[in-house]
Amino acid sequence: MSGTSLVLFGAVQLLLGAGLFCVVAWLMLGDVDPGEEGSDPDSGGGGGGGGGRTPRPWRPR
Repeated sequence: MSGTSLVLFGAVQLLLGAGLFCVVAWLMLGDVDPGEEGSDPDSGGGGGGGGGRTPRPWRPR
């Protein structure tokens, strides 16, 4: 293998790793609005819960 192909291979590996990291971070953090961080994600208002909101991705407690 030449040096150029090794550099290209390393760059592709870095891009794939960064992409995987971003996907995992997005799944763990979800779409958190800055004003919602202190609120309970399971309380959607009303007695039935949910409140018609789109659920966030799973995140550890």
